[in-house]
Amino acid sequence: MTNIAPKPADATVAEAADWYARLANESVREADFAAFRKWRAASPENAQAYDRLAELNGSLDQWHDVPEIVELRVAALAKQDRPGAFSRFTKVAASIALVAFAAMGVGFYWQGLDGDAGEAETVRIAANDPVASAPSASATVPEDEEGVEQAEAAAPLKTQYSTRIGEMASFTLPDGSVIELNTNSEVAVDYTGKLRSITLARGEALFRVAKDPSRAFVVGVGQDRVVALGTVFSVRKDSGKAQVTLLEGRVRVESIEQRGGNRIAQLSPGEELSILPQQPYSIRKADVATNTSWRTGRLRFKNEPLEDVLREMNRYSAEKFVLADPAVGRMSVSGTFRIQSAEHFSSAIEAALPVEIERKGSNLLVGSPASRHIEPTPDPGESLPTE
Repeated sequence: MTNIAPKPADATVAEAADWYARLANESVREADFAAFRKWRAASPENAQAYDRLAELNGSLDQWHDVPEIVELRVAALAKQDRPGAFSRFTKVAASIALVAFAAMGVGFYWQGLDGDAGEAETVRIAANDPVASAPSASATVPEDEEGVEQAEAAAPLKTQYSTRIGEMASFTLPDGSVIELNTNSEVAVDYTGKLRSITLARGEALFRVAKDPSRAFVVGVGQDRVVALGTVFSVRKDSGKAQVTLLEGRVRVESIEQRGGNRIAQLSPGEELSILPQQPYSIRKADVATNTSWRTGRLRFKNEPLEDVLREMNRYSAEKFVLADPAVGRMSVSGTFRIQSAEHFSSAIEAALPVEIERKGSNLLVGSPASRHIEPTPDPGESLPTE
């Protein structure tokens, strides 16, 4: 077969492969996400290289055992011998990158979320919001102004933040804590001199909590609350249930509902806790990279039923995927997909699975070729949206 000579851009590709490997690692830390955002925002080439890698990696399953691809992958692995904490993952990701670029040569562009944390073009903040101009925790303050800033950080604050469908935004609070809101989410902030209280009304949020031993940081979700101190965790509220994922530090989850007895549990980094009404807490090892992939502008799935994948994609788009054939919904899906791109997702699914997608108004009907013109008949309760 024809050998493909490396291009000057391979250095950027290798860096993108490093980042892809780090973010895919189950031991990914908040510092990795922060460094990734900084690297990505440094140049359009960095952002494009990472997006191309994530896109192509999600599409390579069907090429995995093709002899030419195996040969390229082995050759790429042999050339990647740079040491480091993520060396094994880097070799795999770099081989995927080189193989993908050589074998397919497909490109696409980032849609949104191009800045560092704290910068969000789509965020909607009320004109009189006192947090809109609040200094971040890393701001350098003259020595004679430190007392003023400390007073501002401890001052009472009561406000709300929200995102619409498809929006993601980051907000820095006066004490330096940061809230990252996922799509269609809302939080209420109530800071007092003794307590930092956040209520997740809907959706999903990730919290980077600034240390303040004098004031606990508490996130309420329904009849339960998460108590943290100097930590990073996410909370998702969805259809009467909730999930807490801990990235760093320590959190305690406890019930404030008296009926049926109190529930209480403590999480370690890399664990997630499920909250269901009137049931004991359930703790398991978390796939942190998958759970937080939305922060990179993409969603990752590993052997998930197509029905669940469609439901998750629908959180980010005004256009809704609707199953026209229940059997199709049981097909397994693995891959990485861009957020806010129904067309990209549709093309990828049609290429990977024996399905056809037909547009009807604001809906995208997903079915087998034989069911193309059959109206969807969703099951009550757990069905995908039909309007």
